[in-house]
Amino acid sequence: AGAVFHGALDIIKYLMKPTGPFCPQLTLVVMLAGVLYGCFFYKKKLTIWRVLAAKFVVMLICNVILNTLCLQVLKNLIMWPIDSIVFFGIAKALEQIGLFRTFRKQELVKNA
Repeated sequence: AGAVFHGALDIIKYLMKPTGPFCPQLTLVVMLAGVLYGCFFYKKKLTIWRVLAAKFVVMLICNVILNTLCLQVLKNLIMWPIDSIVFFGIAKALEQIGLFRTFRKQELVKNA
């Protein structure tokens, strides 16, 4: 129930006020947080130590580890074509000014 509630709430919040691209992986992380909270609180006595432990586990697993991983994957997917185009442009410019020919000539001299 916690996973469904957290997942639905995440999607509704995004639909009401989108602040960037929708990332389903982050919704899955939020749903996992709901499952973790359920594991700590469902049919169990509410104590300050249980609350502290639940918050710590959710923050460590979901916020620190999984959110970071998801955001890194998203960043790399966005930067992949940009980095490729920049690399291609620089490599072509260096090729046109003859820098690669200079390296090849030095390599041929060393091998001879």
